[in-house]
Order: sequence, then C-alpha cells, then structure tokens
Amino acid sequence: MRPKNIGANINHVNQKTLNNVYSIMKKIFGALLIILGCFLSLAIIIVTLPLILKNIGAAPKGVYSMGYLFGLIIGFLLFATLNAAFYFFGFKLLKNKKKEIIPILDEDFPSKLK
Repeated sequence: MRPKNIGANINHVNQKTLNNVYSIMKKIFGALLIILGCFLSLAIIIVTLPLILKNIGAAPKGVYSMGYLFGLIIGFLLFATLNAAFYFFGFKLLKNKKKEIIPILDEDFPSKLK
C-alpha cells in the first residue's frame, strides 16, 4: 500500500528545490547587474566626463555650444542614475532576506490562563 501523504512530501521537496534555485538565480542576476554597472561606470568616466570637462573649459561660442553642454550634462545625469539603479538593485538581489516568522496558533498550544 502506498502511504497517503507521500505526495505532500514530494511537493514539499520540490518547493524547497525551487526556492533554492530561485535564490541562486537572484544572486547570479544581482552579480550580473553589478558587473553591468561597473562597465557603465567605466563608460561614463571614459566617454562622457572628458566631453563635459572640455566643453565647460571652452569659452561659450553661442547658443549651439550651450545647448550641447546642457545636453551632455543631462545625458550624464541620466546615465549616472541608471548606473546607480544597477548597483542598487544588484546589491538588493545579493542581500539575504530575513526569515519570515510564522506565528503559532492558539489552537496548537492553548493558554492555561484562560
């Protein structure tokens, strides 16, 4: 005869396995976001920052150069915000969550004070 609760045990094991796989995938995705953030940081430093410094140091020649400078600054701020988001979500996915506390019901352990 087959025990009645064997299906429940298999589902419990599968759920644990899925939780472990989910946890590992979150950590991998978090590490990939951090690596992507590092590459974006290098791109910002190598490409955008010298352009901004070169245009700030030059004397403004007209409306076109001022618009170009403001466009560079806005683009720099957008990329810096995207970069910060990559780091934030990457570290958030790498961090371990606290275990959820499940309360014990009163029916399981009735109080003697009632």
